[in-house]
Amino acid sequence: MKRLFIAILILCFMLPALADAPRYRALCAGMTVYEDGRVRLGGLNSIAGVADALTFSMDGEICFSSEIIFDMTQAELFDAIRRRFAYAGEDDVSLIYLTAHGGKDNDTVYIELAGGDRLTPAALESVTRDIPGRVILFIDCCFSGGFAEGPDASGWFMPSCFNSTKYLLLTSSSWDEESYRVTEGVLSEDTVSTAFARSVCEGMGWDMMQDRACDLLADFNRDGRVTLFELYAYARTRVGFYLYANPAHMQTVSLYPNPAHFILARRARAEELVISQ
Repeated sequence: MKRLFIAILILCFMLPALADAPRYRALCAGMTVYEDGRVRLGGLNSIAGVADALTFSMDGEICFSSEIIFDMTQAELFDAIRRRFAYAGEDDVSLIYLTAHGGKDNDTVYIELAGGDRLTPAALESVTRDIPGRVILFIDCCFSGGFAEGPDASGWFMPSCFNSTKYLLLTSSSWDEESYRVTEGVLSEDTVSTAFARSVCEGMGWDMMQDRACDLLADFNRDGRVTLFELYAYARTRVGFYLYANPAHMQTVSLYPNPAHFILARRARAEELVISQ
């Protein structure tokens, strides 16, 4: 009875801390097959890979809970965003990964969704602006850098509509570049992914080809943590490595704002493991 009382007492002291702990939620979305028959080979691999990387990116009690959706219209995507982050609080982190074909109409970039829907930066901002707390966007498509900045009619660069301090953007390319896929072996859904998704997963400690955890490859200072800036630096270099064989294929991973020191992945270091035993 005494032990039970002590356990209840400890739990009562822990509950306020647990209630105040930030929640990390992720929605990974993209296109795999379009209604006109176009197939984005590796699309599902990229979506699932990033979701897994986020799910297993943190050790301890704080980690991302990830959900995936694919081949959706803009209305379906917006419904999923509202539902996924409906209970976000001011201390929470909400991350959205989007991968699809990207296009550019004059000075406006867009993500091509099902049914011919075109998701513009302004439309994405409108559905995420009321999400409390930190919002992180991973945009993986051609011309994705246009979601952070781009030229106006006079050729000068205009600020992104995501210029609020709540947003952090990591894009697979600059506003005037295409994004590419890479393969390991034969062309199949199991071996193809976007160069960006594969690099991001590696940086956060997930090998999407082997479907297992790996070292935190973006942990440059070996502190057991990967910041968004470290992930950007790793992905920028790693994408270049994957595309090195074809100089005509070039994409520049971009971060806005830069630098961003938000921690995306964490693993206990060896000395921490020894102390905890």
